[in-house]
Amino acid sequence: MTVHGERARNLLHEGKGQADAYLSLSPYNRYYLTGFSGSQGAVLVAPEEYRWLLCDFRYTEQAASQAPDYEIVPVANDLFKRVGALAHDVGAQRIAFEADHLTVEEWNRLTEAVPDIAWIPVSGMTEKMRMIKTADEIVLLRRAAQVASTALSKVLATTIRPGISERQVALSLELVMRESGADRLSFDTIVASGPRGSLPHGQPSTRILEPGDYVTIDFGAVVGGYHSDETVTVVLPGSSSTAAEMRQIYEIVYAAQQAGLEAVKSGTPVSAVDRAARRVIEAAGFGAQFGHGTGHGVGLEVHEPPYLSWRAAPDDVLQSGMAITVEPGIYLPNIGGVRLEDTVMVTDRGYQRLTTVDKAWRVL
Repeated sequence: MTVHGERARNLLHEGKGQADAYLSLSPYNRYYLTGFSGSQGAVLVAPEEYRWLLCDFRYTEQAASQAPDYEIVPVANDLFKRVGALAHDVGAQRIAFEADHLTVEEWNRLTEAVPDIAWIPVSGMTEKMRMIKTADEIVLLRRAAQVASTALSKVLATTIRPGISERQVALSLELVMRESGADRLSFDTIVASGPRGSLPHGQPSTRILEPGDYVTIDFGAVVGGYHSDETVTVVLPGSSSTAAEMRQIYEIVYAAQQAGLEAVKSGTPVSAVDRAARRVIEAAGFGAQFGHGTGHGVGLEVHEPPYLSWRAAPDDVLQSGMAITVEPGIYLPNIGGVRLEDTVMVTDRGYQRLTTVDKAWRVL
């Protein structure tokens, strides 16, 4: 049995007492449980090592190759009917389904197709398993981070300068990430320069970079299905009217990120990491300008549990093997902004950095 079959068995064990089978429709959970990377399909697991991967004609050959632990079930337009038939064949009467990944329309079709099954909504079961990375997953996360960080270092050295547009920065970075081994981008690259730096998720525009600009770049690469996530704020040579204020903001955010990183350790509540970073920014008088959480998990999705937020439950704690980001920021409308982000692995002793670009203040 491969790791994927073992994950399916563990998943059903976790749900014991709630249901006697489990249905997954999430593409990320499907990949995690089976190894199948196609864009369509469903997973059904039941006791006695019953495991099915249902997909249409486009993916049956691929599924057989990628998911050897699973019986491949071809489907056309009868996905939910086939799920019901398989459940009936093994006597399953109560099936847990991922409530977070089923639309109202799909729910109506499911219950209409299989009315005699008790459907049990659950949330986060597979995602909970995904939070602790295996050695193989860590290798892929490290590769993704290395590809992205190396690509940015090349672009910083050769491309980013006054006179080019934000879109040119994004295009250059995306091209080098692809050339360096990225399967795809983790998300649409964010580039926000000068006064646009106050936009936490500012999409690249036609704005031309000017001397003295602070340029925030949020970017990531995917390798083998696993994401990287990193943010830098770089400073262009030259002077600007906001230079002194922005330098102060940068140093505050840098100190906040260092405080957040130093708080990372297995057993630490995620809210404590947020609090460590946020306390630095609030003490400097900029708490209202830091409105998002301090970080999040990274893996098959670029944003996944755990979420490092002041809203997190007290028993939501870091565990060794989690991959998380630490990314405080300050955003000043009409002036600019600074965000610094690294992806790290949580260990019993602290953290191990995956992303590698130095976050200390410097002029390009």
